[in-house]
Amino acid sequence: MKKTKFEKYLKDNTLVVGKNLKVSSKSPFDFRFERSQEMKGGMHSYVTRVWSEGKSWAIKEGRTDLSVPLLENIDIPLDRNFWSMFIGPLGYDIMPTTDRIAKDLREYFLIAKYFGYFKDNQKVLGDNQFIRKEQKKLRKELKDFYKKESDISSLIWRLIGKKEEKMKLLKEVIKKTDIVNYNFLVKEYVILSKPKKAKYEKTFYIVQEWAEGYTLQDFLEEDFTKKTYGRLIVFLILALHLFEQEQKVIDTRGGTIMNTNWFINTENIIVNPETEEVKFIDTRSLWDLTGTFAEKGIFSSDMLLHSLITSFNDFLENYKAISSR
Repeated sequence: MKKTKFEKYLKDNTLVVGKNLKVSSKSPFDFRFERSQEMKGGMHSYVTRVWSEGKSWAIKEGRTDLSVPLLENIDIPLDRNFWSMFIGPLGYDIMPTTDRIAKDLREYFLIAKYFGYFKDNQKVLGDNQFIRKEQKKLRKELKDFYKKESDISSLIWRLIGKKEEKMKLLKEVIKKTDIVNYNFLVKEYVILSKPKKAKYEKTFYIVQEWAEGYTLQDFLEEDFTKKTYGRLIVFLILALHLFEQEQKVIDTRGGTIMNTNWFINTENIIVNPETEEVKFIDTRSLWDLTGTFAEKGIFSSDMLLHSLITSFNDFLENYKAISSR
């Protein structure tokens, strides 16, 4: 598909891992869009959906205020500058500084390695040749888990407990190319420019292709298919493999901290019931278990890991149930 003027601007001005962070004289909001819609934001960004020349994008602007969702529809507003004085010394920068943006780019590069499977029309914000080589290597190891020993095969055998029935199910899942070699990421760019809402001299804009569908939290159980479950099973294996190799956990918390199984209630995964696409849209938040107290996420990482393992077992059982119909 031919790039639009808006996407050409994004490509020409996007930030790249390992290079100096250039400030764009234009922000994404300097463009005239056919339509725009304010969406529910995240802890670290305001979100606006825009339509430009037949394509839809999510523009995530780095926030300079902070809200902590305790319960559904109840937020506690906080001042980022004030709280940065307390959290900053712990190694967790909540302001959109250049150091924070550079760190987030490195996090995206890592997420792209594990969850991306890029074709010619999609590039990562860094060394494309290296990342594509790593992506293919990882998926081949996953596909050959029952043939060859590897770190990911060791993880899988521990997950399934070397049970013959589970092994057969998993072999059935990953033998399908459109499942094992699936790309869980949407195309995205990062712009450093003047803010629209943020009260700071400059901020980041993560601009992602809009992922059509429903959050995993809102997805109806009857709409799940074998392919949907298969892709989610592969995603969970990759998420747990990332944890074991990097000591980092992706952010798939539920909409509120009161959810017990965070993964199945996450708003960070979008599932399309018509196309069976599964997309992970929070490509920056990683809880670092080797980091500071704040970077570890206090209790978050343990609860996230528990929900990943629980969901893997549940989805494998659900895949089995659909297969036996």
